Amino acid sequence: MRNALDRAAVVAWALALLAMVLLAGAIALLLIQPVATAGLEGILAPALEVLALALTGALIVTGRRRHPIGWIYVASALLIALGIFAVAYSALAQQLPLPLGPLADAVFTISWFAGSLLPITIGLLLFPDGRLPSRRWWAVVAISAVGYLAIVGNNALAGRPEYETLHSLAALGLFAIPAAILTSVGSLIWRWQHAVGVERQQLKWVAAATLFLALDFIAVIFLASVGAIPQSGGAVALLALGVALVPISVGIAILRYRLYDIDILINRTLVYGTITALLGGSFVAAQELLKRTFIATTGASSDLAVVLALFVIVTLFTPLRARVQAIVDRRLKTAGSAQAPASAAAIADALRTFATLRHEGILTDDEFAAKKKQVLGI
Repeated sequence: MRNALDRAAVVAWALALLAMVLLAGAIALLLIQPVATAGLEGILAPALEVLALALTGALIVTGRRRHPIGWIYVASALLIALGIFAVAYSALAQQLPLPLGPLADAVFTISWFAGSLLPITIGLLLFPDGRLPSRRWWAVVAISAVGYLAIVGNNALAGRPEYETLHSLAALGLFAIPAAILTSVGSLIWRWQHAVGVERQQLKWVAAATLFLALDFIAVIFLASVGAIPQSGGAVALLALGVALVPISVGIAILRYRLYDIDILINRTLVYGTITALLGGSFVAAQELLKRTFIATTGASSDLAVVLALFVIVTLFTPLRARVQAIVDRRLKTAGSAQAPASAAAIADALRTFATLRHEGILTDDEFAAKKKQVLGI
């Protein structure tokens, strides 16, 4: 048993290392191009995704050898890295007399999309216990396969009039991809409605990371549109960070590392996210109002408007933080009370879950006692 675990970990880490080697090779190919046709910022987001998937997948295999998501993540990292390498090689082959340039394009299509779709379809369907919610969800796996084949077929048949009918069918099949992704996300919502104890905490981690990714995407669009960050560099870096956090949160949830810290994280995110939005809006409004006031009274703008606006923000911070903290605490406490197990069977199930965590060393005796009192309401 121990030898099998060690072999599985060695294979997983070897595949993760191979993905990183391919990634390094792609960067080297981009750097030696005689004429730069693609900058390194173009692969920043997928490179961070490769690193997050490879390391998280290898760690999951090391800690939970039989969990399929670990292997899915390692395979996805390897496939995406192979796609990045193929793109870099194809770009170099267009400038130098290198062989297999068209083959590199085909390798990109096959590997890139497979690696990108696996974590956000089958990976979500199997989260967090490594099993589908029920047999009916196999249909979503089939839809994902249809969407992948449609992508490959659409790219392979493009520009070939003799296969126009097949090309049209492949294009129609592309609609299977968003359907598969949305349904996979729906499986997490379905699990949430039926989850208790550890499974609910695991789902909270992924929900928090997904919410951060959505907010990150909105922030990137806004900041890039107003010129606060460079569209080519800063925007991609921020978006890459959000993308990388999703597999990391999955790894934390599956390995159950500091699992219950998510409640604190959600609390702090809600509090300081709300404060940041309110203070940011207040600063812009105060600055604009003071600037217009100075122009109306003196006929010219003044940097004093910025100073006074900052003073307003500093004055508002402490009372606003206290107020928002109280609202968030009250809302979360109410939600927690509503989700508390009401039946004797649910209470017993929750206690068994916490006892298992204590037995595995995830919870200390004091933490178990505190959770027991919380469940029993004493």
